[in-house]
Amino acid sequence: MRQKLELILIPVIIGIFLIHYQIFITPDEPSSIDNPAQQIASPPIVSENRNTQPPVVSTHSAHQAQVIRVGYEHESSEVSWYTLGELYEQDGQLPLSLEAFSHVCQTHPTAKKRIKALLKNKRYAIVEKDNVFNSDSLLVLFDDERRQALEHRLSDCDLDAIVPPQAPSECETAKSDDIKTQLKCLHNPYAPITVSLWLDKRGKKQFNSHQKVTIGYQINGLKKGSVAYFTLLNVSPSGHLAMIFSEPIEVGKIYGQLIEQSSVATVKQINLETGQEYFKAIGTIEPIDWKIFIKAAANGKPPVKIWETVELMVKVK
Repeated sequence: MRQKLELILIPVIIGIFLIHYQIFITPDEPSSIDNPAQQIASPPIVSENRNTQPPVVSTHSAHQAQVIRVGYEHESSEVSWYTLGELYEQDGQLPLSLEAFSHVCQTHPTAKKRIKALLKNKRYAIVEKDNVFNSDSLLVLFDDERRQALEHRLSDCDLDAIVPPQAPSECETAKSDDIKTQLKCLHNPYAPITVSLWLDKRGKKQFNSHQKVTIGYQINGLKKGSVAYFTLLNVSPSGHLAMIFSEPIEVGKIYGQLIEQSSVATVKQINLETGQEYFKAIGTIEPIDWKIFIKAAANGKPPVKIWETVELMVKVK
């Protein structure tokens, strides 16, 4: 009798245990595979597949993303990418923000507007004060495969619906041997550095031909005190193209003014011709042969990865 009772109790006990395990141990939560937002902490994926999952974000943003996910277990990948774009922008990682918004710009009108704002005046590539782009942001700017994937997605965003199409510019129709036009059109939309140029003082645009002017310049965006290279070119009113000078300079330092802390200061001065003078400064992280650089950059193959330009036009009486 006792043996029969034991045989009956054993499966009953096992059944109670399994029910307990099912109710209290296994949570009724959606699979991370069903929720694209759960993939935020996954390694970044470089692909042109528009259905790739959101990449890794910074520790601070990842924490924010975890909080945002509460109550949104069934949110779509569209919302995930848009949320990531906002988080990256809050963290100052503007290239990553642009990349995230580009994944949903075809179906998300607000993402398209955010892209327009980031593209305006290259805002997405400008390092703001007290901010540094992380390595992943730099990859968006300088890794060829990743940048091309971004450009491909942006080309599918129908941004022309926001920005009216324009007629071909002089830059688009310039001949391959027209180095002066190539110089004037030289511009890097992905530059993480900024180059500044002025004559006598910032903002001054009117000069007299009988007076010498002082050249002022500066490069920012890299580690302060590191070395960059500054090349200044000029197209005179008569159309003559010439290099004024090319030299290594210290990032963050202002050149072309006397500094009280220094007993000796070197300033560069030039005479201007009557008419409109055109100046173009090129900032790079490596020394360049300016003629080779201009032709290569005009064909989309600059010999250095990090570079930027700035132009200055002044009137001379």
